[in-house]
Amino acid sequence: MIHHRSVRLPFRPCPYPSNTCPDRIHNHVEDLSVDHAEDCCNKNIPKYMIPGQSRLGNLLPYALHNWLYHKWYRLCRSDIEYGQFIAKLFVSCSPPMDTPTVSLVGQINDLNARICSKVASIQKYVQTCPIGERFSPTQTFRDERFYVMQPLFKAVTIILLNDEYDVRMVDVGKMPALLTLTGEEDGLSQQLSFKSISDKVEDFISETIVLVRLNTAIKFVVAQQEREVALYGPQPDPVESTKELENGTCCNMQEVREFANQLGWTGEPLQGPSSTWLDPEIYTEWLGNGAKDDKNLYGRMEDSQRWNVLLRTAGLEHTLRRLIKRRSSIA
Repeated sequence: MIHHRSVRLPFRPCPYPSNTCPDRIHNHVEDLSVDHAEDCCNKNIPKYMIPGQSRLGNLLPYALHNWLYHKWYRLCRSDIEYGQFIAKLFVSCSPPMDTPTVSLVGQINDLNARICSKVASIQKYVQTCPIGERFSPTQTFRDERFYVMQPLFKAVTIILLNDEYDVRMVDVGKMPALLTLTGEEDGLSQQLSFKSISDKVEDFISETIVLVRLNTAIKFVVAQQEREVALYGPQPDPVESTKELENGTCCNMQEVREFANQLGWTGEPLQGPSSTWLDPEIYTEWLGNGAKDDKNLYGRMEDSQRWNVLLRTAGLEHTLRRLIKRRSSIA
């Protein structure tokens, strides 16, 4: 579901007033769905991608997700229930070309604050709305207790300019990124600053805006989150939130039990975070549908997008289509 909501169908918020979106294809904060609201929770950081003038299609979202997931996920260590992940991607609209960086950051951070506020109002509302059995056979109403808006999600944003991405760039972490502090620090243990990464900053735009490589930005966020977890403990609580796992997963628990049995599980019930179910000394490789999708689906999607962009850049897109059509007609 993380891939679905951040890559295939990301939320595309517009920071401008209604009916004034320059791209005319984006949504407004009031259009935020329940699914996207929940997907904002249990993420450390929002990433805002600005399309720009480049014709990359969906390449950057695919490449970004694959790079970030491999950087974040640790076998038998990463908690994944309730959509836990390091970041959520938003695709905002392109501002006028002469927009100063400080103005762009101000627009995005204001947009992020409105999204966070909308998430809170949606969560409050949906707890009283009945849900059907197809969502959960054991729940009458949506349970939002373990969808937690992380303080860092309000406090820090990463802004990526599509035009800054080189299609030949294999390591997405080398991409330039704007790392910004919004000033919203409620719930954090201390005031944030860029002192810890000052030697990695390529441009100090202001005290709250720096230009760094994406890899540095992610390391900064991870370090802040690790400090908060060390002081306050993980949120959502890994024990309480997984007592009724069917509510926190997007899969049928019967299928999960059958897969666990194939791996030698004999105990009941399956409780606690799934990161504790396997012995990492025995299972040293990623298994199951997640591993298959990562290799056979998400990786190939990125390769396909990259190939299409390279062909288009070289002016060979239509030539290749004609060759394929010609070969098909000959065969």
